[in-house]
Amino acid sequence: MSESQEDDDGVGYKRPPKVTRFKKGQSGNPTGRPKGRRNILSDLIDELSSPTEFKDNGHHLKVSKQVAVVKTLVAAALDGDLRAIQALLTVCARMPADSGPDEELGPDDREILEAFETRKHHSD
Repeated sequence: MSESQEDDDGVGYKRPPKVTRFKKGQSGNPTGRPKGRRNILSDLIDELSSPTEFKDNGHHLKVSKQVAVVKTLVAAALDGDLRAIQALLTVCARMPADSGPDEELGPDDREILEAFETRKHHSD
């Protein structure tokens, strides 16, 4: 057999010819990802944190775009827009349980929670 036939014996699925294989230590992407290249999440976070003018109850406020979107969504939900209500409930359902405000519960609220926990344990 000739030398070229010996090299090509392993050619097939997931076995490219030896002459076209990467050399040891050679990267398939030698230039790599350019430094400083931003992904879409970074761009979205920057855009949502930038300030904008927002009209709330006749007052012009300067708030972040994220706050403006949340205020608009809540206002649409309060007006009865079913899509806005659904979107708001979806966002609330995805939030972690402990991400709410750090408020101390009042005695009435604590009593309601204790009654709920008692009923929950008795039903299991």
